[in-house]
Amino acid sequence: MPYTSDELIQTARDAGLLLTKSRIRDWVQVGLLGHPFRRGRGRGKGIIATWPDNQMRLLLTTLRQRQTVRTITPLLNIPVWVWLRLGDEHVSQAQVRRALASWTKKTRVSDQLGAERAARRLVGKLAAPQARRATKKRLATELLWQQITIVYDPEALMVAARAVVDPSGSHPERGPVSAPLSAERYSAIMAARGQAISAIVANSIGPEVFEAARSRYVSSRAGYAIEQPQLSRDPSTGHIFDPVDAQNEVTTACNDLVIEYWSVDIGQSSTIGTWRRALNVCGERMLIPNR
Repeated sequence: MPYTSDELIQTARDAGLLLTKSRIRDWVQVGLLGHPFRRGRGRGKGIIATWPDNQMRLLLTTLRQRQTVRTITPLLNIPVWVWLRLGDEHVSQAQVRRALASWTKKTRVSDQLGAERAARRLVGKLAAPQARRATKKRLATELLWQQITIVYDPEALMVAARAVVDPSGSHPERGPVSAPLSAERYSAIMAARGQAISAIVANSIGPEVFEAARSRYVSSRAGYAIEQPQLSRDPSTGHIFDPVDAQNEVTTACNDLVIEYWSVDIGQSSTIGTWRRALNVCGERMLIPNR
């Protein structure tokens, strides 16, 4: 059943939710809602714009979640997650592009205090037990600055990370063989992530790459679910690999798609999904407070 804007507003009102025409326009612009289908009413009768049933359900879900967060930024994960899981029949790739572009821009102006706290939490997860407080603070500052400005300096990040991940210089890699942690690997991944964000902002990603990223997302989620129990048992880095959680899957959808894009773009396999998961910890949560 197609819905006009007036019918969307009435459906939301029946569900106890507030919706206005200005909010509909704003949410279409940022990607929380798809563009309507437009068709003529007949000669001289103008044009009618409607949204399909899938978009109406997406809208109701987003309106409910809007009551739980301070800004719309975390909500941008919802249409991206629906597309990742269900495809174009529910959310178009064009809507996903708008949502993802909005997310990358809004993360740069997120609450800085919350972002600083998240950066410190990330560094705490990466740090070796003997890492000094000053070096951990330096890495947190470097992470925060590079992600907010989207100006990535792999060398500076690697130097800061090395003092935290391997302060003694005796263990350049630690963790399980299938997912070793090193300053070099981490800084390279973060730089690649930055390049992916730049491509998203520039809207230079082709539709076939987007679809390939979606396919990798599905396989990497399954791969990580299989590998996670073993990875989490490692005494050195097991705490980094959180178990699969349905709620977390939604709240990290934009970051997931960014990571899957660069894994496609540089031709790296993401079947295990190990560093993809680690980047979930340092990406969206670092820049977007939950509320």
